[in-house]
Amino acid sequence: MKLLVILSRFPYPLEKGDKLRAYHQLVHLSHDHEIILCCLTDKLPSEEDRNKITPLCSELHVFKLSKIKQLGRLCYAAFSSKPFQVHYFYQKSVARKIQQIIQRTAPAHIYAQLVRTTEYVKNFHEMPKTLDYMDALNKNYSRRTASSKGILKFLVKEEAKRLVAYENLIFDYFENHSIISSQDKNLIYHEKRESISVVPNGVDFDYFTPSQESEKKTTDLIFTGNMGYLPNE
Repeated sequence: MKLLVILSRFPYPLEKGDKLRAYHQLVHLSHDHEIILCCLTDKLPSEEDRNKITPLCSELHVFKLSKIKQLGRLCYAAFSSKPFQVHYFYQKSVARKIQQIIQRTAPAHIYAQLVRTTEYVKNFHEMPKTLDYMDALNKNYSRRTASSKGILKFLVKEEAKRLVAYENLIFDYFENHSIISSQDKNLIYHEKRESISVVPNGVDFDYFTPSQESEKKTTDLIFTGNMGYLPNE
């Protein structure tokens, strides 16, 4: 099957959760499917990083987002009901290019990771689409309000409110939906949320292997993750 995958970040190096999840899904899907990968990015990947992803795809398209346009979109977001992050990642020039890619390649299925990418593909009804929510982002932002202050607190609270509505609204544009945990699934406020497939993250046993050396046990459990991401703190 020919799959078009759209990501909000280039999926390498693997220092963030969304990139890690996307990378391993691409590895798995590439065994049986042809992948056309479209990545949004603030910074173009190095040649070394591109070489990690290129073998997984029949086509790789990387779109560097304009900082000036991002600023303009965020100003426009003040008069919109859509989440700020949806505006931040959306640019019409990129949308036209993705539209041309879809029309040219005619994928059998479209896979979008995170609600912030959905504006690019939501209106393609000729083929089925899957949205990977990953997390219930509305809850992540509502939790963040407690540690935010001043204008940031207002913006975070507003983003949480917008995400509740948008995560519900965008559901109906996609035939299939996935999320990391049942807890997050229950925080998507759509009447058909029970149809969301829970696809948890796993452990890469090729990377994480038990030590062969006989060492005294000093730790029962170590949490590794992006500690700059508030829910991980």
